[in-house]
Amino acid sequence: MPVVPGEIYLLDDADARLRDSESVRYVLVLRIEGGQADIAYFSSRFDLFRDGKDIAIYRTWSEFPASGLTMDCYLITDPLGRTKVSKLTHRKGRIGGAFKQSVEDWWGQAL
Repeated sequence: MPVVPGEIYLLDDADARLRDSESVRYVLVLRIEGGQADIAYFSSRFDLFRDGKDIAIYRTWSEFPASGLTMDCYLITDPLGRTKVSKLTHRKGRIGGAFKQSVEDWWGQAL
């Protein structure tokens, strides 16, 4: 299946890690361009959540199961990342509902 915007992947790409993090991360595909994917990272460290910037998603929300995520977390809106589409091999799910609408409002285009 082709990778499309709005899907969530588990990314294990040392070149696309967030800051100096050693951990594998869930990412949201925002755009595909020429074999590259613009991505946003998920985090579960709510002590680093930036109110008014980052976008949270909670297990209690009806759209949560379709995401493939495993715990309450949030989308880090800055910085974004970039990776080769070929590195996106572990699809977890897709965003939907109010969370999708919040992401699209921030991103400025449909996913």
